[in-house]
Amino acid sequence: SAALERPLVCSVAAEAALLQAAVIAVILALGLLDFELRRRRFIRRVRTMEQHNPFAFIAPRLSFLRHSFQSRLPGVTVVMPCKGVHAQSYQNWKSQVASLYGGALEFIFVVESEKDPAYAKARELQSEMRMTDIKVVVAGLSFHCSQKIHNQVVGIDHASRKSTYLIILDDDIRLHPGTILAWVAEMEADPSVFVASGYSFDWVPRECMTLPTQLVMMWRMMAMAAFANTRPSNLWGGAMMFRREELHRNVHSIIDAWRDGGYSEDLITIALCRKHRRHIAMPLAAIFPNRQAQPIPFPRYWNYMCRQVYVLLTYAFPYHKFVALEMQAVLVVQNLAAVLATAVSLAVWGRLLLGAAVAAAGPGEGQTPGEAAWAAAEAFGPTCGRTALFSLVHVASCLAQAWAFKRCIRCLADLCNTLSPPGAARDPALRAEPPVEVSHVSAWGLALVQVLHNVLVLAGYLRVRLDRSIVWSGVNFTTTDGRIMRIDRRDDQGGWYSVPRDVTLEESLRASTRQAAARLQ
Repeated sequence: SAALERPLVCSVAAEAALLQAAVIAVILALGLLDFELRRRRFIRRVRTMEQHNPFAFIAPRLSFLRHSFQSRLPGVTVVMPCKGVHAQSYQNWKSQVASLYGGALEFIFVVESEKDPAYAKARELQSEMRMTDIKVVVAGLSFHCSQKIHNQVVGIDHASRKSTYLIILDDDIRLHPGTILAWVAEMEADPSVFVASGYSFDWVPRECMTLPTQLVMMWRMMAMAAFANTRPSNLWGGAMMFRREELHRNVHSIIDAWRDGGYSEDLITIALCRKHRRHIAMPLAAIFPNRQAQPIPFPRYWNYMCRQVYVLLTYAFPYHKFVALEMQAVLVVQNLAAVLATAVSLAVWGRLLLGAAVAAAGPGEGQTPGEAAWAAAEAFGPTCGRTALFSLVHVASCLAQAWAFKRCIRCLADLCNTLSPPGAARDPALRAEPPVEVSHVSAWGLALVQVLHNVLVLAGYLRVRLDRSIVWSGVNFTTTDGRIMRIDRRDDQGGWYSVPRDVTLEESLRASTRQAAARLQ
């Protein structure tokens, strides 16, 4: 039959792969457009309020900026786990410390050792801003969980009892002037909220538009649709606000889950929220610009992407494992469908063009090369014509997705510039920084980057599945049954060494007990 004569690339299975990828691309595009629509409405609302309230980017009402209101705001502790410094570190830290939040603020910078360059920079900031409550804490090396988790747990232990809320913040993130107030408003309004979060907008300036930096931006954008509404099912570990008392009471055993072999604090927190039916709050304003200040080499991007995928192989308890497997399935299906559909489209159109070229090169008697090529194309129709049509549908869906990416990126740039307008920062160096500018980002470029992204994510997933270890900031992590069971570091001579995890775990527990006793005094 004719159906049996169809080549593999034009089979029903190939057509199904094309349609599946097209449906996934359309769903993601619609999610991104929903994300953009909500933020566009929010931007218009802020700009409308600015006609009567010039500080609408900080608070929706002028009464919120009066001393009588500000003096009643709850205290907040900001814990910043630090590791090394980069070009923007010091300015980012100053922007956090110079927050326009009117309540009491406490900042705790946590480093692994005094040898870390971040220690000297944090001390410098402490000296420069003496009127601000800044602490610099040395956590020590961890061999029982990721160093970031260890640092933030130590910072939580040192948080003042006077604080009502506690923020865990990546040291390379720059909040907007009104972010803390927006988070506090969400937490105060809804007791069912366990954590308030935000998301990073990794934008690439024109001078840094290399392939690896665009791939980093694409990774962030692919996850952006999951944060469309103000009560998402996911969160980002780079910016989280908790109730300080709940962390000190170890509610839902969150500190235990983090500390005992934890690698990803955000995925653990997501699983706990779902298990205990607690909400995650994400104000529409909680999108934080992260400028890619310099081009990155491909090996650094590859390590970054593999670390992101490696998170999905870690889990702290059975329900967390279920959540991780669910996310793995979404990751694999989404990217595998895109890769297979792209391969089918290339094969189908390659077959058509090659057949036409061969026919044109050797036309039959009485045929011109053009007539021969057209005849070959007509012969292609009965076996692969429908598949070629489906491939066009797939290509159109991918272009629609890239167009949605572009709209979303421009919307995020407008949002960040609206919430952090020029001149709003206290520090002169921050006021002089240029706004977020993304006019150079094109939909065609995003479409091509997206194709490569799908291939590399699948390759990264296979890599971490086959090798249960990953290197993060020069430290090698190895998992067993979802937990970090071995951590290897390099000594001064460059050789690898490790310490039994129980040793530093016991030290961490003792230190937490001492800090808990100190808080009661």
